Amino acid sequence: MTTAQASDDYVQIGASGESEFESQQSHGESSLAQPSIEDPADNGKVGAADNGDDDICDDAIAVAAAAASSADGVGSQELGNYLQSYMGRRAAAAEATEPGSLNVYEELRQKEQDLLLAAELGRALLCSNAQLKEEAELLRAEFEARLAASEREKADLRGKMDAAEQDWDAQLRDLQAETRALREELRRQQVARSELLAANERLLEDCRQSAARVESLQSELRARRAEAQDRLAAVSAEVDELRAERADMERRLGRAGAELDALAAVGEEQRARLEARLAELTDTAADLRERLAASLASQRRQQMELAEEQLYQQQQQQQQQQSMITSPSTPSSSSHLLFLFGFDSGLAGDCLGESLFSELAGFGASAARMDGLYDEDIEEDEADAPVCCVGGGASGFWRSGD
Repeated sequence: MTTAQASDDYVQIGASGESEFESQQSHGESSLAQPSIEDPADNGKVGAADNGDDDICDDAIAVAAAAASSADGVGSQELGNYLQSYMGRRAAAAEATEPGSLNVYEELRQKEQDLLLAAELGRALLCSNAQLKEEAELLRAEFEARLAASEREKADLRGKMDAAEQDWDAQLRDLQAETRALREELRRQQVARSELLAANERLLEDCRQSAARVESLQSELRARRAEAQDRLAAVSAEVDELRAERADMERRLGRAGAELDALAAVGEEQRARLEARLAELTDTAADLRERLAASLASQRRQQMELAEEQLYQQQQQQQQQQSMITSPSTPSSSSHLLFLFGFDSGLAGDCLGESLFSELAGFGASAARMDGLYDEDIEEDEADAPVCCVGGGASGFWRSGD
């Protein structure tokens, strides 16, 4: 027997039990009010019936407990099993009882017991039905709430789906536009790629030509490098020779410098003596001019300006020649004095003029001899170091250098 069938049996038993209970209750009250007449022969049956009543009461208590547990939502299967076993025992008891063996009281007692059991069962089923109704209401409310929530969720999902469809359409349009742009870009890239491939081929050809040119330039560079190394070796040898010659020239220059310093010292000494002698002669000439001024004033007046100008020029030349070591200043001075006083030698005619001119002539001769000796020294120096000119004058001299 399944649970659904047991529930139907419960309902049928409850409905029939309630009606039978109401009829039997009124009949029982009337029967209980009357004094019971017992048959002495039925005492044993009554005792057996009492024992059966106890069993039936126990069964009723068990049915009520099972119904209470089924009302709580548990034990419905146990209630069905118990009712099935109870109906089986009733059927077995009915089969075991012979027809006509039970009296009216026992049948009435059994009916009352059945009625009590049916009443308890109906009460339990009513309680269970009320609870099931409450649970059904709760489940219905929960279902309606869930249905409303599902409807709201469905509406939200529909809105989201619409938004997603719109978004998808927009994205699809964007992707299509991007695809078109990418295709256009791909076409341009392919054109650029073909151009780059052509340019690459040209560059490869240029690279091959450049490689050949580089190879030729490298061979030429190696040849020129070898030639440059040979020339460098030759130049290095020449530089070594020039360094040796320079060292030799520096040694010779050192010797020539020492000799030149010695000659310069000698020249300075001679120049000092000549300057002293020239100063003495100048003083003598001034004295003579003063002595001759009285006799020659009339004749020298016309020639004085010219003589003074020539004297100034000669003094300038004398100063320039005195600044040079090799300048033969003394002969020029003596010649100038002879020029100054030579124009009136025929006019003076006295002993003083003749002695003056003779003294001046002797001084000029001595100065000429000194210039000759100095020129010979200069020529010897030039023969030793004829490299470069470091000074000049009437004769000039040479000096060695780098």
